[in-house]
Amino acid sequence: YFNQFKDNLFAGMEYYRGLFPKMLQETRDSRERAMAELHSFKNKLKEFIANHSHLFPQPLLVSA
Repeated sequence: YFNQFKDNLFAGMEYYRGLFPKMLQETRDSRERAMAELHSFKNKLKEFIANHSHLFPQPLLVSA
């Protein structure tokens, strides 16, 4: 459950990372600030996952 939630959060961040540059009605400063905040949230999420790795087990890799 937590792995799917984590994956959805990262996918959402990537969506907005691609969307922000297309927001032409916003000022450049606003777009850059939004990108910086998104980057900060992504780093915080990665840190949370690292600190709570027991909640996010790695999927088993199957060799061919």
